[in-house]
Amino acid sequence: MVVSEASLLTADPPAEAAAFWQTEYPRISSVDENCGIIADTGYFCLKTITLPRSAWDEFYAPQVELIRRLREGPLTRKEEEIRIQNRYPDAYGYVFYVMQRPAR
Repeated sequence: MVVSEASLLTADPPAEAAAFWQTEYPRISSVDENCGIIADTGYFCLKTITLPRSAWDEFYAPQVELIRRLREGPLTRKEEEIRIQNRYPDAYGYVFYVMQRPAR
């Protein structure tokens, strides 16, 4: 089974990035913590694959343009997310967790 999850990529993320994710997704966890959760469910975490920075860039590029066209007023939450990712790309990312149930 393979799932993806927003995950902390460092044990000590910058305060600004940590504060953003605490508001947007308080359950964000580290890769090690997520592998522990997988183990607690009876699966083995065989491998993790972190999406490269270029995946974020491709994901956000069309959104940035749309935001520019629709923008009114203060910074939107999506703009804040994009700004945080651009500023702290090594602090968090999406990780694919490849897991297997033990043979019976």
